[in-house]
Amino acid sequence: MHTPKKGLAERLGIQRTSLSRELNKMKKDDLVDYDSHSIAICNFDIIRKL
Repeated sequence: MHTPKKGLAERLGIQRTSLSRELNKMKKDDLVDYDSHSIAICNFDIIRKL
């Protein structure tokens, strides 16, 4: 059974460690929030500008 991050990383075709690193950066910038069960987008406006 895949962990959520591992499964997402596989679907995106990237390594889990790379996904975790980028999620940590996005969380620090208040773009997303996540826990072991979900990932939530916190600020759609900033993400749309990217």
